[in-house]
Amino acid sequence: MNRKPLQKSIVIFLMILSVMAVLSGCSKTSDSVKNDDESVEETKKQDKDKKKKKKKKKDKEKDKDKEEAHETPDEDKGLFERSFDSGQVENNGGLFVRVGNRVYFRLYNKRSLEPVTYEDSFIDETDYDQPSLLEYFDLDENKVVEVCEVNATGPIYVTTDGICLQTYRDGAFSMILVDEDGNVDENYFNGTISKVSPDGRSFIAFEEDEDGDNVSVFYSNGEKVGKPSEEGDGFVGIGFAGDTVIGQVIDHNSFDRELFSYDYMGELTMLGKVDAYDMETYSLTPNIEELTPGEDGGYVTVSYRDGTADAVVAWAVYGFKNGKKDSVTLIDSGNTGKEYNYSYPKVSLGEDNELMISAHKAGDVYLSDGSYGDLMCHTGDGEDVEAYDMYIYDPGDYSMYKTLVEGAVCVDENAVFLIKANAYRCPEEDMGVNRAYELSGLSYEYIRFETEGEGKYEKNSYNWFSIGELYSAGWSKGEIEYDRLIGTWKMNSTVVEGSDYQDCSEDLFETRITFNEDGSAVLSNVDKATGNKAADDQILHEAEPSEDSSLDYAYYYETDDEQPMQVGVCYLSHGRLAIYVYYHYDGNSVGWYRGSFTKTE
Repeated sequence: MNRKPLQKSIVIFLMILSVMAVLSGCSKTSDSVKNDDESVEETKKQDKDKKKKKKKKKDKEKDKDKEEAHETPDEDKGLFERSFDSGQVENNGGLFVRVGNRVYFRLYNKRSLEPVTYEDSFIDETDYDQPSLLEYFDLDENKVVEVCEVNATGPIYVTTDGICLQTYRDGAFSMILVDEDGNVDENYFNGTISKVSPDGRSFIAFEEDEDGDNVSVFYSNGEKVGKPSEEGDGFVGIGFAGDTVIGQVIDHNSFDRELFSYDYMGELTMLGKVDAYDMETYSLTPNIEELTPGEDGGYVTVSYRDGTADAVVAWAVYGFKNGKKDSVTLIDSGNTGKEYNYSYPKVSLGEDNELMISAHKAGDVYLSDGSYGDLMCHTGDGEDVEAYDMYIYDPGDYSMYKTLVEGAVCVDENAVFLIKANAYRCPEEDMGVNRAYELSGLSYEYIRFETEGEGKYEKNSYNWFSIGELYSAGWSKGEIEYDRLIGTWKMNSTVVEGSDYQDCSEDLFETRITFNEDGSAVLSNVDKATGNKAADDQILHEAEPSEDSSLDYAYYYETDDEQPMQVGVCYLSHGRLAIYVYYHYDGNSVGWYRGSFTKTE
C-alpha cells in the first residue's frame, strides 16, 4: 500500500487548519482593536458630553448670578456694580474713566513725568514712587472731588470691586483697589490687570508663575480660571468678546500671529492665523491694535509698522467666532493713507450688528487739522460734531512752541475730557521723524457742548472747565543727585529770549558749565579752535531764586556781582541738562537764554 499520498493529504489538511486558525485569530484581533477604538471614541464622547453638561450647568449658574445681580435693589449695590449693570462705565482702561455720574482721573505728580517727551504720547511716567491724586469730576454737580492720594502709575481700570491702579512695590508690579469712599486696599492683586470684561466681573492680568515667567491669566467672579497655555508666556490675552477671552500667540520664530479664545470653563480654542505683511525683501509682523466684540465673536484691527518712526504702512481687519476652530477670516485690508489719517481704521457695529470701518469710532475726540484746529467728537450715531471751535491755533511750521493733547475722550454723549500740554521743541532729542518736546505745563480740561432738538449739536454752545493744572519748568526739582552733575558740560543748542532755536555746533565759541565737588560752579566761554578762554569765567555759588520766579529749579546759582548773573538748573533728561541763564544789560534790563548741555568726556 502506498502511504505517501495519504501522508501528503494529512499534511495539507493540517496546513489548512493552521491557516484557518490564524485567520480566525486575526479576525478576533481585528474585532478587538475595533472594539478598543470604539471604546476610546465612546470615552471621548462621554468626556465631551460631561464637559457640555458642566458648561451648561456653569452657564445656568452664571445666568442665575446675573439675574440675581439685576434683581438686587439698586440701593443695595455699590456705585461700581450699579454703573456696570446700567451700562454707565465708559473708556475703561483710559486716562479718564466714567463710572455713573463720576469721571475718574489722576492728577499726576510732576516729579514722576519725564520732562522731555514725544509728540504722540507725552504722558511718560518714569518714577513709580511718586504720589499722585485720584480725583473725579461730578457730572451732576460740575465740580472736582478729591478721592485720595495713591502711589500708582498707568491707566485707570474699573471692576465691580472698585478702581484698580498699578503700583510698584518690593521689586514687582501689583494692583491696589480704591472703593467709592476712597478707602485703599494695598494688597488687592499681585499682578497687573490689562483688560476688564464689559460686565466688570472678569479681567485679564499678567502675573508671575512658578517658573518666574510673566504670563497672561484669566480671572472671573473673583476666581482664577487659569492661563491659556502651560507652554510659557507666548499666549497673551488682548481683550474680551462677551465673557470669553480673546488672545494671540506670540511666536518669535514666526512673523504671523495666531488668535485663540479661552472661556471661563478653561476651554482653549485656536481660532486661526493673522498673516504678516509682505514687503519686497522682508515681512512685517501684525500688531493687534483693537478688539471689537460682535455677535458670537468679534473683530481685530491690525496694523503693520515699519521704520525707526514705527509708522503704520498697512492695516487689516479680521473676523472670528468664539470657540470655533479656524474661524479667523480676513474682512478688509489696505495701505494706510489720508482716509484713515495715515494710521489704521476704527471698527464699530451699527444697527443690526452692521460692520462699519471708518477713521473714528464713538467716543473718539480729535483735532480737525491733525495737531490743531477745531476739537471734534465722533458720536454713537456715526456723526462728527464740533465740540469746540478753533481749540488750538496753527503754530506755524517753525514755531518752537506747541500745544499737545492726550487722553481725550467723549463720555455721557457730549462731555469731552482731555489733558492738554504746553510744550517746547527740543530738536536735539528727536528720534527719526518723532519730534521731541520739553513739557512746561499740563492742563486737565472738561468741555460740555450742548444739543438742541433731535440730537442735533449746537455749534459753539459749550461750557469749559479747567479741572486741574500742573505748571512748572522744573519737573525734576530735587530729583537730580548732585554727583550726576559734577564735571564739565558743553552747550549744544540754545534759545535766546525773543528768538528761535539755535544749533551751537557751528559756533566759533563754546559755552561750558563746570559743577565742582564743593557745590560751586563755573560758567565759561572757550574758543573752539585754540581752547583759550574767550571771556572771564563767571564764578557761581548756590542761591535761592526770587519769590516771583515762575520756574521751578533743581539747583540755583548766582555770581557775587551787584547785578548778579543767575543760573537755574531745571532738569536732567535723556543725558541732557536744561539750564536757564539770566544776565543784565543796558543798566537794569534782564535778558535770558535757555541752553541744552551734554557732559564732556
